[in-house]
Amino acid sequence: QTAEDCNRKIGSSFSLIETQLNNGMRLAVKSSKSSVLRWGSQPPRGYLYSTYKATCGRNGTFTSPSCGTIDFNEELTHPMFTPVMVIWSEVFSDSPLCSKSVFQHLQTFKVDVLENLRHFFSDLKWQLQRIKGDPQPVDYILRQQLSAVEAKLQNFTLMLMVDITARQRNISRILTPSVQKEMTPAYTVCQLQTGSG
Repeated sequence: QTAEDCNRKIGSSFSLIETQLNNGMRLAVKSSKSSVLRWGSQPPRGYLYSTYKATCGRNGTFTSPSCGTIDFNEELTHPMFTPVMVIWSEVFSDSPLCSKSVFQHLQTFKVDVLENLRHFFSDLKWQLQRIKGDPQPVDYILRQQLSAVEAKLQNFTLMLMVDITARQRNISRILTPSVQKEMTPAYTVCQLQTGSG
């Protein structure tokens, strides 16, 4: 039951991210047309034709002497990040005050497992005393096993936290390259355009 509760809470936290990511994708799709139209317009709103073409020829990224770094992919991705950023920081927070934090769910899991184990041994001792059995072996096992289980749970939760942290960093880094990959055919078509602008 404890593991199921933890799994449900973590799933709920991740579904909050998924919901906000879907909201962000809708915003990004909605704003993409105006971004693309702006890029193709004349300065100061847009870019010179040569800068636009050079940016398309480099899959949406270019450093221009006059405009600085241009990243069409980042601009297209930005609306996705806005709704996700707050919930993302809450879900991956290590603050004990954050009820949506995956790390807090794992800590709660660890505490609950240890409490269940203590309760099990306490109940076992009570049952032994009720039938006039010797509770000392149970006390001995409890002292040995509780610290061993606590250490294993601590290692388990730390390994999960390290893995989750690494994965969440990777996930947060793949949005812009994914947009770039999807945009590459469009950049190719734009770069192949000819004319004076």
